[in-house]
Amino acid sequence: MSTLADRWDAYANQPELHVCSLPETTKATVERILDIMPAAGHVLDLGCGPGRLAVPVADTAPDLHVIGLDISPRMLARAAYPPPVRYILGDGEHAVGPIDGAWSVFLFQHLNVGLAAGYLFDLFQHLNPGAPLLVQFIVGDHHVDLDHRYRPTELTGLAEAAGFVDVTAAPDDTIPDWWWLTARRPT
Repeated sequence: MSTLADRWDAYANQPELHVCSLPETTKATVERILDIMPAAGHVLDLGCGPGRLAVPVADTAPDLHVIGLDISPRMLARAAYPPPVRYILGDGEHAVGPIDGAWSVFLFQHLNVGLAAGYLFDLFQHLNPGAPLLVQFIVGDHHVDLDHRYRPTELTGLAEAAGFVDVTAAPDDTIPDWWWLTARRPT
């Protein structure tokens, strides 16, 4: 865990590199999240970073109680305080719950297959029955900044192995190489 935390602590000092911080990607991503998440309840932003998505989701949907979970103390130090978002230091293998939905953007491409499987399994354990999951991941050639690319069938297989149902993967309409995995915990 410390290696990932160290990497993200260093990355926190370079916000200009955060593709998800760009307004043209943030709006579309927030809309996608809100399309999948429930209208009310407790939802988790896994790998929330400085709150780039957690805050606009919480501001747009006041009946959602957003929990931002990140492995990097420096990312959380940059996060927008005070509430509406509750921030917690941790990782996907130590997720919080029970929760009514979860999403992760700009994280899974930094996880090897073992960590991705562990994160999906732990998320499954913390989601309430019927709760949705939305995961952004990268398909395509390796980039210098990104560690791991997944074939859609590979990541959907990991989600199904964790127990998720209604698992699908589809390309993003606006951001090249981005794909979305959607799933839910069975009722």
